Amino acid sequence: MWARGDYTQVGERLLPMGAALLDACERAVGGLTATRLVDAACGVGNVALQAAARGATVTGVDLTPELLALAADRADRAGHRIDWVAGDLADPATADRATSRGPADVVASCAGHAFVPDTAACTAAIAQMLRSGGLFAYTAWERWPDDPFGRPLAPYVSVCSPERMPFAWADEQVAESRLAPFFDDVRVEHRRHDWEFASARGAADWVLHVSPLHVAVVEGLAPAERAALRGRFVDAFTEHLDGDGAVHGARHTCW
Repeated sequence: MWARGDYTQVGERLLPMGAALLDACERAVGGLTATRLVDAACGVGNVALQAAARGATVTGVDLTPELLALAADRADRAGHRIDWVAGDLADPATADRATSRGPADVVASCAGHAFVPDTAACTAAIAQMLRSGGLFAYTAWERWPDDPFGRPLAPYVSVCSPERMPFAWADEQVAESRLAPFFDDVRVEHRRHDWEFASARGAADWVLHVSPLHVAVVEGLAPAERAALRGRFVDAFTEHLDGDGAVHGARHTCW
């Protein structure tokens, strides 16, 4: 699924979030120079490349080979030496391969690991990657009532149990219960990440042609249904217009 659309464009919009996540990691461990860091569910390598630029020894892990190829190309062009591992983040074998040169000091995931369905296995594998006393830091999207990215999709998406939804990682009680067996100091912060588009129609077209999650839904619809869904996205984004007709759609995140 994640190879659909154009995740490179999505990644560009997540760059500030990845930088802020690494800022938090640096504050927690006293800098990233000479640390071993795993970018978990790395996508096109945003966190991996930024961590390498800050002096870390980096491994990127992702389920989708097409995204890893893009990440590797970006790293080569930037002159960073990064190891890339293709595999399921919930698989202990993937954790072994990601840390074949030694356990990680930091595992970081920017809006990535929360989409792994097997949350218990994923958490255990992340803990497996870390040295004793290591740091796991992540961001996850929070659920919010007027979300223009998700609300129009509701009729087309099968609803799984709440604890298996990606948003569950942004719930403090859920996060603490999942992490407590492996981590003895769990801290949660709530922030926001702003998405800006020139117009409501532009926002709707971006979502339906670029975002892998949305493209996966659209591909299964008849033309009339696609047009109707686009209309619902235009309406949803119109609620977030500013005085100049541009869209400012904040999405809340958990850290």
